[in-house]
Amino acid sequence: MKNVAIYRTVMPIVSESFIIEQARSLIKYSPIYVCRDLNSPIAADSLSIDSNSKLSRVKYTLCRTSNTFVRGLGKKKLSLIHAHFLPDAVMIMPTAKKLGLPLIATSHGFDTQMSRWSQFKTLRPTNVQFLLHEQYLYKNADAFIAVSNFMRNKMIARGIPSDKIFTHYIGIDTKKFAPSKQQSKFILNVSRHVSWKGVEVLLKAFAQVPASLGWKLLQVGAGYETIMLKKLATELAVDDRVEWLGAQPHDVVQRLMQECSCYVQASLPDKNGQTEAFGMVLLEAAASGVPVLVSRSGGMPEGVIDNETGYLFEPGNFNELAEKLNYVLAQSNEWRKTMGLAGRAFAQSLDIRSQTLLLENIYDQVIANHASN
Repeated sequence: MKNVAIYRTVMPIVSESFIIEQARSLIKYSPIYVCRDLNSPIAADSLSIDSNSKLSRVKYTLCRTSNTFVRGLGKKKLSLIHAHFLPDAVMIMPTAKKLGLPLIATSHGFDTQMSRWSQFKTLRPTNVQFLLHEQYLYKNADAFIAVSNFMRNKMIARGIPSDKIFTHYIGIDTKKFAPSKQQSKFILNVSRHVSWKGVEVLLKAFAQVPASLGWKLLQVGAGYETIMLKKLATELAVDDRVEWLGAQPHDVVQRLMQECSCYVQASLPDKNGQTEAFGMVLLEAAASGVPVLVSRSGGMPEGVIDNETGYLFEPGNFNELAEKLNYVLAQSNEWRKTMGLAGRAFAQSLDIRSQTLLLENIYDQVIANHASN
């Protein structure tokens, strides 16, 4: 079995469970989790910079080199480094170069979509490092992975050579996300409270669902717009029909997916150009046997078959969303289950196990190409 380093500068992050889920699904490769900051223990082989040594972490952030990584990974007999997000690939690239290892970088969204000026304004050190070494990364990394065709096009527009890009859907665990016999009278949305997630659009659409029908909206998430969104719900007179659940662990989201009658994602591009790269949550809902209503934003249309597994609507158009939402809610439970089962069949075509086999084929190809060069 070959060893692959899975790199993220900070790991694990609750909203990025897909990184570890993908790595755990590997069969021919054994993952070693590598990060600067380890937020919490990972039940697997991992390597991080000493959390008690602030100087070591600052030095790595500024210089992008760490003896911890060079020595530690040098002992692991690695075949490949797979970095998640392009700024992280820039951070680990000097280590890959010193060890003579091929480097793959996956772009998940903001790193390719946000303008360079917007990235610079964050003043986040890893973003600044990315901007300083962006072109070097594009030239010297062995390969890049786009998580959707939408992202592939964004990456090409950003300057990444098209012949270095593999389009690969991460996939989801369709054994974990499975239909339930129970279907409760609520609509579900799982989104951080930030502008581009479109929770405001969803609230305006939900306000057009007659209160007399007894439907609830359960919203999972938190963020800087929470106060504004709750105020809007009050202004729209839906505050008594909206339940704000805050951020929830993955197992709670999984249960809610199984119990809801439909799932809505109303994301739209923000002023910095960021939107959904794909939307793993759509596949989770589909695998749970739930109809999905999704805006035509970013890569999300690739996660639904319009009029078969759910419905698409124009980003920001809450009237169109309201019309389609009312239509779905007016149908019988059996009708929604039928659409949900079509969604599950679609999700099963992107099960994480089969998708990870495809990822390992990419690993094999990149390693072979690196050796030949």
